[in-house]
Amino acid sequence: MVDSLGGMLICFGDIEVERSWGDRHPPENEEQRKARLRLGIVVEERKKTDDEYKKKTTKVLTQDEEDKRVHEDEETDKLVLELTEKCKPKEVMKVRLAEMSIHDLLIALNRMSEYDRMMSQEGILRFNNWDQENKLLEKHQRPFLDEHVRLDDVPDQAKYSTDPEVQTICEGITDMTSIPEPPESAKNAFAMTLFCMEAAFDCRSKDFLTYAFDSFPDRDYLIVTQPHTVAESQLLNKFTLVQKQSVNTF
Repeated sequence: MVDSLGGMLICFGDIEVERSWGDRHPPENEEQRKARLRLGIVVEERKKTDDEYKKKTTKVLTQDEEDKRVHEDEETDKLVLELTEKCKPKEVMKVRLAEMSIHDLLIALNRMSEYDRMMSQEGILRFNNWDQENKLLEKHQRPFLDEHVRLDDVPDQAKYSTDPEVQTICEGITDMTSIPEPPESAKNAFAMTLFCMEAAFDCRSKDFLTYAFDSFPDRDYLIVTQPHTVAESQLLNKFTLVQKQSVNTF
C-alpha cells in the first residue's frame, strides 16, 4: 500500500508534484532483525561472564582454565563480528521522488473521496457505509457536497449525416483513434510547399494566387508551407499565419 500510494494520488487525486532524486534506506529484513536480537543477547552474556570472572580474580586459574577462557573469548568475538556484519544495513538506494505540499495532498485526498463516491453511485465500487462518513464530516463541520450532476444517457445513433458518403464513412469507424479519409465532396482546400521565390518577383507574388485557384476551381482554401530556413516572402502576407513548431521542418 505504501509503495503504490504515490501513484494512486497522482492518478485518482490529480495531484501536481515536483520530481527529484533522493536517498532511500532499505528497511530491515527478517535476517537482519534476528541477527540484531541475537547480537544483543551475546553481548549481554559476554558482560555477565566478564563480571563473574572479575569476582573470581582471587582464585588462581590453571593453565587449562586460562586456555579455555581465551578460546571462549575468541569464539565470542568471532560470533559478535559475524552478527555485526549481518546487522549492517544495506547500501542507500537512489529513488525518484515526487514532492508535494500538504495543501495539495489534502486536496488530492478529497478528490479521491469524490472519485470513490462516484464509482459507488455508478455501481462499480461496492460500499454502502456512506451515511457514517457523512456524519463524521458533519461533525467536523465539513459536510460532503455532491456537485456531480448525472446526465441522461445518450441514445445510440444510427444516422450521423444526410450525406450518403459521410454516413457510410461513419458506419465504418470501429475505433476512437483512426481518422478516416473524407469524401471528395468535403475536400475544399489544396496545399503547396514553397521552397524559394526569385527576389525580383516577390513584389508580384500575389499574382500567383489567381493562377493557383484557377488550377483548382473546386477548392476554397490554399495551404502554403515552407522551410523555416527560408526567408518569408510577401506572398505570406495574404495568408493567415499559424505559430511555428520546433518539431516540424515546415
